[in-house]
Amino acid sequence: MSPYITECPYCGNRLRKRAPKLERRGDNLEAQRPRRRRPRLLRRRSFALSGVERPYATLAVILGSAVSCLGYVVLAFAHSESWEIYAASACLGIGLGLAFSAMSNLIVLAVPPAQTGVASGMNANIRTIGGAVGAGVMSSIVTSTLLKSGVPAESGYVHGFMFLAIINVFAVVAAILIPTAVPDGQVHLAHAELAIVPGGTITEG
Repeated sequence: MSPYITECPYCGNRLRKRAPKLERRGDNLEAQRPRRRRPRLLRRRSFALSGVERPYATLAVILGSAVSCLGYVVLAFAHSESWEIYAASACLGIGLGLAFSAMSNLIVLAVPPAQTGVASGMNANIRTIGGAVGAGVMSSIVTSTLLKSGVPAESGYVHGFMFLAIINVFAVVAAILIPTAVPDGQVHLAHAELAIVPGGTITEG
């Protein structure tokens, strides 16, 4: 029987093995040795801020809030030309996209794996509530000064966008102060025997 054909021990059918790849060394053909994959270098997933290692998602929230602040400042003081509106809109799109996407990552990193669903749901709820409250506050500021025709004055928009810029400054400070998540993988090792106890049988006292 060919060395590349074997019989199945269960059904008796003949199976064909995969022939090894051959490489020529001089006048001889030798089977290629499987190449060992080199381990990839561990990439840094954090950066140092105030002497504390923080995930890169924190940096994304900081940069996103700062870029959004720039966009609101441009809308407040430079809104007479079309390109100024386009530039401010680009800043807002980049900044808010960075901040919102990175915030979800930070929330997942800050809670145990069993609570990621609850944390993500609370993030969506708080974001929805914040958007509703922010829209109401912004509408109140814009319509605080009306012209004779009933249209909001330009000063109302200027004050509203400046208010949003100030809020983003506080957002940058809050992002810098985001606490780092401490993994609790070592906490459960001291009582590993509790893993074999049926649930609901552990009581205090």
